[in-house]
Amino acid sequence: MTRTLTLSINRYLWIVFLVLPLLGNAQKSTTDSLQKVLISLPPAGRSFGSDTTRVGVLCEMGKAVTPDKRTQFFEKANDLANRRNWFQGQMRTYYYLGENYGLLVNYYRGAQCLFKALTIAEKLKDAEMGCKILYVLGNYYNLMNDPKEGLKLHLRAFSQLPPKSPQKAKLLNILGTDYYSLGRLKEAEFYFRKGLVISRQAKLSIIESYCVANLAFLSLDKNNFSEASYYFKIYESILDKFNMSKIDLHIGLTKLYVKEKKYDKAKKEALMLYKMAIKSQSDSELSAAHENMYEFYNNISDSKKALESYQQWNKFKEKVDKDMKNRLLSALKFEYDNENNLIKIHSLDSQLSDKQNELKILLIAILSFILIIIILFWNNKILKGKNLQIEMQKKELYKLKDELNVSNKKLLELNESLEIKIENRTSELKFANEELIRKNNEIQIAFVTGKKQERERVASELHDNLGSTISGLLWQLQGITLDNLTQHEQEIHEALVERVSSAYDEIRHISHHLSPKELDKGFEQALQKLIGDLNRNNKTIFLLKGNLPKNLLSTSKENDMYSICLEIINNIIKHAKASECTIELEVQQASFRVSIKDNGRGFVVGDQQNMGKGLINIKKRVLMLEGDLNIISLPSQGTLITVSIPL
Repeated sequence: MTRTLTLSINRYLWIVFLVLPLLGNAQKSTTDSLQKVLISLPPAGRSFGSDTTRVGVLCEMGKAVTPDKRTQFFEKANDLANRRNWFQGQMRTYYYLGENYGLLVNYYRGAQCLFKALTIAEKLKDAEMGCKILYVLGNYYNLMNDPKEGLKLHLRAFSQLPPKSPQKAKLLNILGTDYYSLGRLKEAEFYFRKGLVISRQAKLSIIESYCVANLAFLSLDKNNFSEASYYFKIYESILDKFNMSKIDLHIGLTKLYVKEKKYDKAKKEALMLYKMAIKSQSDSELSAAHENMYEFYNNISDSKKALESYQQWNKFKEKVDKDMKNRLLSALKFEYDNENNLIKIHSLDSQLSDKQNELKILLIAILSFILIIIILFWNNKILKGKNLQIEMQKKELYKLKDELNVSNKKLLELNESLEIKIENRTSELKFANEELIRKNNEIQIAFVTGKKQERERVASELHDNLGSTISGLLWQLQGITLDNLTQHEQEIHEALVERVSSAYDEIRHISHHLSPKELDKGFEQALQKLIGDLNRNNKTIFLLKGNLPKNLLSTSKENDMYSICLEIINNIIKHAKASECTIELEVQQASFRVSIKDNGRGFVVGDQQNMGKGLINIKKRVLMLEGDLNIISLPSQGTLITVSIPL
């Protein structure tokens, strides 16, 4: 019994899988084709296989029409799935209903359907569908002004994602938005940054743009203007690349320039947004533009223009609110009409089923009568027709044979000509490619050599000129007779000698390690040499863990990574007052990472006063290497700096 039922289901499911992909793209054509498939099926309730197929066809018909017409198809499919107690069908149809109610702005009714779908998904242990449902539910709760519940649902969805799911970056951005709306900026920044890394790795440019924009506005809220400006520039480049709307960009730049008191630039951005809104004639965009203008004029204390912009903002805001209310009322009216229509549809279904049965009986009788007539005349007609057909086919075959011979000759000639052209072109392209590779190698070698020579020249200048000058100064200071000096002057003299001696040691250290000979042997050997020197002459103990295989990085990247490490180590020696520092090298699947951790006094990462020239230089170098820089530090708790670059 079970085997027979399975074969029946498979047979009807194959009808859908084979017919639906061939139905075309036009909405009317798709609906007509699906209607034909629906009519060809047995009446509802005849068999489990045909009913599951009917559910699938009804859902596809619903997807092919506008949202206000979909519900009747999804309701009908859901009713049939419930009658058959088919869990997969119930789950899918409840999901489609919940999704469509959201499009009709009836989020409460949509959430009811989605929770039913979620219960079935958990029963079937369908994690992928469960994650999809939780994501939409979280969005609905946010739209119903319950962001805390929305956050809980999105966290549940994220926990069910497979490790390499393409939806991971999208959900990370949504989680960041949830935390942002709750005012929890630290968690929001964490998820935005994580979403940005994953979206870049997966080349999801749209999600990347969302993460970058959110980080820009978050930096603006934290009054970190340089970081906000940096993210807005990246956001603008993404929008330009994909020709996307710049409304959010102009709003963000207006706020940034107002906070920086660059009022001319702020006004320019506000006017650009206003012109875009005027051109689109969209009430929502005009509302946003006038709100932006109001905030600008209010900040520069232009009361008159601020009042005018505020009045215009309210005017368009009322239009948008009214439109939203009308949509909600339309959705509620549609739901009422839909309930009435469903009752009529059930009645019509019953009548249609009876009519179909009567029509099939009549059709069988007519076909049987026609078949008998055809059989009576068929034999005589077929004999005469066969002889005539054979003669005609012979003539056509001879004609086709002649045409085929001519076509073959032309095809051979064309093939020979094409082969010659392809060989010539391939040879030209191969030569050009080899020449290009050679030129690129020469340029790369010249660039690395020049960079190395410049480092050596600077190191020599520091050692020979500035080092000699400070050495002479130290010698002169040491030659001063202390007997003729007061106690206070002697203390000043000792402090000067100590400072000049320290400066001389630091210049020697920089000149030696700016371009060490050990760097020719590789990044790891140069770092080992540097740490050995530091541990002999410095109060901070440096430890090196991990290793870097030879020839894994290019010479240029090794030089840049050495410079970055040297800059970080100098900062630790000068400012951290640490007793211990650990440097760890780690080769990952597609990247190389250096982690430098000290137990020093730490600092506040977002504080502009701590953004010295050294950290700015480090950020620039990491950006040039297309890498990631992460700084974790708190006062009195040390600092962890991680630099990761692609291999």
